[in-house]
Amino acid sequence: MKLVDQALKWSRMNKSSIDDIILVGESTLGVSLMLEKHFGKAPWKGIDPEVAIVHGAAILADILNQEKYDSGCSGYLLDVYPLTLGKLALISLTHV
Repeated sequence: MKLVDQALKWSRMNKSSIDDIILVGESTLGVSLMLEKHFGKAPWKGIDPEVAIVHGAAILADILNQEKYDSGCSGYLLDVYPLTLGKLALISLTHV
């Protein structure tokens, strides 16, 4: 959970400022249990983590398509956390 705490520190947030935890991707059971212990609340179960990937990809594809045609949208949030953080988390989890 060192990486989670570092991400919170970088974003100037603390654990109590997190309303919901949403997991995305495969093999999230172990991560879910660790996050539940760390934050004292279970991740939101409103969407299957694997389905979340599909939704995110569809949204990104729509955004990229609209940019081609100047949709007039004022802005987008893409890659809210650095890709390197995800890579470090993956490395960390494989060495648990």
